[in-house]
Amino acid sequence: MPTVSEVKRMLKKANCKFLKEGTNHEWWINVKTGEKFQIPRHKTKEMADKTLESIKKSAGLK
Repeated sequence: MPTVSEVKRMLKKANCKFLKEGTNHEWWINVKTGEKFQIPRHKTKEMADKTLESIKKSAGLK
């Protein structure tokens, strides 16, 4: 499973942009669709499978 940092790199390559800091998450946006989604802020932790799948779907990577 990828870490949060690896997922962020993947999102940047997919033309998703960082919007703002939340309390425990960061808000990102898919520039093509305008869909907003959250990313956990635990950079070195591995991301749960279901969380990763949801983020990929929102980012247009799936």
